[in-house]
Amino acid sequence: MRLFIGLAVQPFAAAGLGFLSFPLVDLSNRALGRGVPSDPIDAAISFAAGIALVALIITVGGALPAVAWYLKHGPLTLKRILLSGTALGNVPFAILVPLAGGGSSSTWWGPAAAVRALAAGTFFGLAGALLFWAIAVRGTDLAAAALSNRKDRD
Repeated sequence: MRLFIGLAVQPFAAAGLGFLSFPLVDLSNRALGRGVPSDPIDAAISFAAGIALVALIITVGGALPAVAWYLKHGPLTLKRILLSGTALGNVPFAILVPLAGGGSSSTWWGPAAAVRALAAGTFFGLAGALLFWAIAVRGTDLAAAALSNRKDRD
């Protein structure tokens, strides 16, 4: 049940984090010359809704299969969860670059925008992974199994 809850809260947590982090996104948009939103609250809500939708897709299409695979093929360790979260957080960027012309447009996919996208993907991925670990794994038999497996290797 905790595994399900840990996955189910991901879109909601990502939306909240997206709303709260929108001032940083807005600041970086201004620094990149992207303009200023006419209504920052409306823009933050839109950003949060978009993040929630992407988080739902990544959770169902990536995190759920990854968790199922880890449960079948080894312990569900914090390290594995964080590495998977980092990778899954950057999947949307990896998909969007080819769709946007392979990064050929310097006004949209320049180095600064690429760094910003990778930082945001890593931030959201790590935050979601840490939340998943805290809800679904920490203090459970899954954590004990990961710890005992680690001691067996040492």
